Amino acid sequence: MIKESLMKKLSIDNENKILLVVMDGVGDIRWTEQGDRPTPLEEADKPNIDSLAMNAILGEGIPVDYGITPGSGPAHLSLFGYDPLKYDIGRGILEAAGIGLKVNKSDIAIRGNFATIGDNGVITDRRAGRISTEKNRELVEILNDKIGKIEDVSVEFYAGKEHRCVVLLKGEGLKDNVTDTDPQAVGKKILDPVAKDDSSKKTADICKKLSDKVVEVLKKYHPANAILLRGISNPPDLPSMYELFKLKSICIATYPMYKGLSHLVGMEVIQNLTNFEEQIEALKANYNDYNFFYFHVKKTDSYGEELQG
Repeated sequence: MIKESLMKKLSIDNENKILLVVMDGVGDIRWTEQGDRPTPLEEADKPNIDSLAMNAILGEGIPVDYGITPGSGPAHLSLFGYDPLKYDIGRGILEAAGIGLKVNKSDIAIRGNFATIGDNGVITDRRAGRISTEKNRELVEILNDKIGKIEDVSVEFYAGKEHRCVVLLKGEGLKDNVTDTDPQAVGKKILDPVAKDDSSKKTADICKKLSDKVVEVLKKYHPANAILLRGISNPPDLPSMYELFKLKSICIATYPMYKGLSHLVGMEVIQNLTNFEEQIEALKANYNDYNFFYFHVKKTDSYGEELQG
């Protein structure tokens, strides 16, 4: 990874264009038990990709390091030319940025999952049956009305898609070195958040009281009668794509997390795209105004998940 200070010196404005197409979740591992059967990409009907491959240089990238399978955040930072080991972006920040929220340096952003718990406090569904986005908005309105503040920290809830929401904590002395409350499995109780250092104890205490308060407020709103707090994070201090590479960049994506990450690195983000056809039209409409295009295809990942069950 080239040092940022050197990259800033080497980068120059020019008229060349870069189109980065990320087909999420596309893997091409041969299943040994299937013998000589073609891999998924060998079997797929993809004449345009095949044509590009025949006239291109092909290779493999290592997003972080050998043996490390990174999450979407670090992997995309690496694709954009940033050192993912230097910049640690929490999932809460990505979710917040993905729905267009401005998060101050002193704020804490949290990704929330509406969840279902039984009378004994045990989680029975980590996604509350994937409630509708409309129901999500109703619950967020209730929570904002009933909570609003815990001690000296203001609490704001924002609806995402289906079971996902964003929680913003605003106050003094909030640091993000705190564990999630999601045990990552049903049949277990919501975890108490734990501070990993002294400076984060206030945040852990507020998150614990917040988690308990949400259960109290939502007790009659089954199946979404709890929220699992994940990715508790302050925003990072990232240089923009233009600062580093002199690239005027735009994000053409449908999924909030990828739009959020793009926003954090200074890309222009088109907010209301819902499908691949709209993405293509957005690329055409903006082609003359930018020289770096991040085009994210989510459906390849979604279809793969559906096939896995």
